Amino acid sequence: SRDIHAVATLPPKPLCPKTTPVCFSNDIFVTQTARGKSVCINTLVQTPALPFSDCYNVVERVKLTPSPMCSDSATVSKSFRIQWHKHTWLKSTIEAQTLQMEMEASKCVLATFQQRACGARQERVEEIWELQRWSLTEHRWCSPFLPHDGDKSWRWLDSSYERHPWLRGSYADCEEAEQPPILPASGWEIDENGWVPTPQRTSDEGSGDTEWQYALDFYSSDKLYFDHNPGVFPCRRRLWRATFVRIPEAPDVLVQDVEKVPPVEAVLLRGRPCRAGLLRAGKALTQRLSGLCS
Repeated sequence: SRDIHAVATLPPKPLCPKTTPVCFSNDIFVTQTARGKSVCINTLVQTPALPFSDCYNVVERVKLTPSPMCSDSATVSKSFRIQWHKHTWLKSTIEAQTLQMEMEASKCVLATFQQRACGARQERVEEIWELQRWSLTEHRWCSPFLPHDGDKSWRWLDSSYERHPWLRGSYADCEEAEQPPILPASGWEIDENGWVPTPQRTSDEGSGDTEWQYALDFYSSDKLYFDHNPGVFPCRRRLWRATFVRIPEAPDVLVQDVEKVPPVEAVLLRGRPCRAGLLRAGKALTQRLSGLCS
C-alpha cells in the first residue's frame, strides 16, 4: 500500500474551493489466471477539505487483464464506487458530480495507456515560480530570506510555493541560477525552447506583458500583484514555463478497438457490496490493447 498526497484543481462549483488537498491510498494486486497475469490497482480517494467529505469516500479500480480474444493483448478497465459513511441531503448531487468527474478521469487514464502503447511523443508542461525579496542591506533582489519565508527561500517553487520536486543543487546553487535549476525525472528531457519567462496579467491597469509582478508579500492571488514597482513593494515573482518530452524507444502494444460495457454496468449501484472482491459499480470504460504484428 502507498499513499500519495497532492493538491487538485477543482472546476467552479457552489460551496467548493478552487483547489483541495487529495490523498490517494493505492493497493496493487497481481494474480495468475488461466490466460496469464492480471494486475489490479485499487485506490481510495479522500478529499478532506471538500464540503460533506466526511460522509463518503470514492474507491477506484484500474484493472489490466489478459484478453480472451488474443494471447498477446490485454484489456484495461476503470471503474469506481462511492462508500457512504453518513447520510446527507446532497447525496444524489454528490453522486451525479462524482460520476461526471470519474468519466473525465477515465478518459485521461485510458488516453495515457493509449499514448504509451502507441509510442507517441509525450509532453508535459512544467511551471515554476521564481520569488525574490529586496534586500535593504545589499541593495539588490535576493532569494527570500526572512524567517517566515520557509520553503520560499529556495526561490524556485511550484504553484503552491513549495520547493519543486525536480529542484536539484544546494541553496547557493539556487541563489546563483539564472534559470530554474531543474533535473527532470528519468526519461524526460526539456525541449528545444528551454525555460521561458511567461508574462502574467496583474490587478492594475498595466499592459499585462511584464515578466515580473510586485506585491507587499508572496501572495497566491494574482489580484494582489502589480506589474510595476513604485518603490514600496519588497517582493516580486515571475513564472517560468518549459515543455518536457519523452519518446519511448519502441512501442510494445497498440490500441486496437474499444469494447463497450453492457448498460447494466453503467448504473451507479448504491450501497451494494462488492461481489467476488471486484468493484463493479460506476461507469467503466474499456480499451483493448493488442500487440504489434511483426
